[in-house]
Amino acid sequence: MCGFVALFEYEKMFPESLLSKIDNDLYHRGPDSSGRYVKKGFALVFRRLAVLDTREVANQPIVDSSGKLSVVFNGEIYNYKKIRKDLESKGHKFKSQSDSEVIIKGYIEWGQNIFKILDGMFAIVIVDQNKGIAIAGRDRMGIKPLYFFRHKKFIYIGSEIKPLKNIFTLGIDETSLGEIIFFRFPSGEKTGYANIKKILPGSYYIINLHNSEVKKFFFF
Repeated sequence: MCGFVALFEYEKMFPESLLSKIDNDLYHRGPDSSGRYVKKGFALVFRRLAVLDTREVANQPIVDSSGKLSVVFNGEIYNYKKIRKDLESKGHKFKSQSDSEVIIKGYIEWGQNIFKILDGMFAIVIVDQNKGIAIAGRDRMGIKPLYFFRHKKFIYIGSEIKPLKNIFTLGIDETSLGEIIFFRFPSGEKTGYANIKKILPGSYYIINLHNSEVKKFFFF
């Protein structure tokens, strides 16, 4: 199953006490390992249910050798072996047999076009400190959930909404109540919570790490 949370706020150092609470909230999504990558301005918290390559070298977050590029990923990439062969032919070296490492190497090679190449079910956050951006994308069918919340310059992206309650008191989105009553779920980006959105299937957000500006794109 796996699950993750990504926190962003320029120049902020997120405290260990908060990250531990988030980790506890995500425990049910992956008891096999807990991973974090924390820098000034962002924090990644990951819980893993190990399936492909159960070794420690495949644990997430995946970070490149420079420490400037990091990835968290929930899901399964069906064509990762083909992508890996293509990347190896271009000179990329791999430490694991995981599909998550294919994502980070693929981003190095193709940038955000990696989303057009991936075939599978996935929720992904890539942090590129060199470019000063983060990218959050969701698979074409929306099989894997991915939620987005912004308050001023703070941004939360996660597999679940619950960990956000450690930071903010969540309110009801009254505009979605009718849909929930009649259809049992809210439409589009709505979640039932005020100011919390679903990242739509087949789309990705590019987040400016300095000013929290967000741009939305579709890749299908």
